[in-house]
Amino acid sequence: MTIRFAWFYEWLEKLFTMKCTLCGVYDQWQVKTSSPILYLDLARYPVAAGDYAGEDIRFSTMFEVLERELGCTQAVFGEVNVDWLRIREGCEHILSNQSKDLRVASWLAWALYECESVSGLVAGLGLIHYLCKEC
Repeated sequence: MTIRFAWFYEWLEKLFTMKCTLCGVYDQWQVKTSSPILYLDLARYPVAAGDYAGEDIRFSTMFEVLERELGCTQAVFGEVNVDWLRIREGCEHILSNQSKDLRVASWLAWALYECESVSGLVAGLGLIHYLCKEC
């Protein structure tokens, strides 16, 4: 599995370290957001000392709130009004303070895509990749 995703990991590393050769500043596409580094750090640091992954949060109130909010996206008819910023903040809170849950990480990647477009999606996929690779 590591070999299959090696190219993706290398691509992410290159993407996060691209700099302009003239001014030495990060590529303008990346300056819009600090997401890649921020979200890799979110994946890298443990929830608590001695407990990297944290607890099972599937039955917590916060998890259920996020799940209910995301349930709106499955509506067949009518306008969907998902508060993506709320989803993003809730997922960030869970991943940093309670659990490194992969479902929550995928919701965060989705919310980042909705909030920041492709750069957010790249940051979210980098987070998921790190969690899958290191855990």
